[in-house]
Amino acid sequence: MATPEAQLVENDVLTWEEVPHADTYEVTIEIEGQEPRVIVVEEGTELDLSSLQPALTPGTYSVTVVAKSNSPLYTDSDPSEEVTYEVPVPVVALA
Repeated sequence: MATPEAQLVENDVLTWEEVPHADTYEVTIEIEGQEPRVIVVEEGTELDLSSLQPALTPGTYSVTVVAKSNSPLYTDSDPSEEVTYEVPVPVVALA
């Protein structure tokens, strides 16, 4: 299958083009020193990274998307090019 082209819009929403014959999309979120987090998107072609539960900890993440098919006629796509996603450290205002 074709490789998805992923991009961030509105800072926190990962989007990608629909891939013909794809039934699901596997989004992998990686940060150095931690196990990768894999999220399967069954409907649509976007994922709001800021609304994940549990929330991502502050840091810089590499995010990729793989198109997957339930049909034995199609193999998984190659991962998309990495998208960098930054989770800032919360700023606490002192009164």
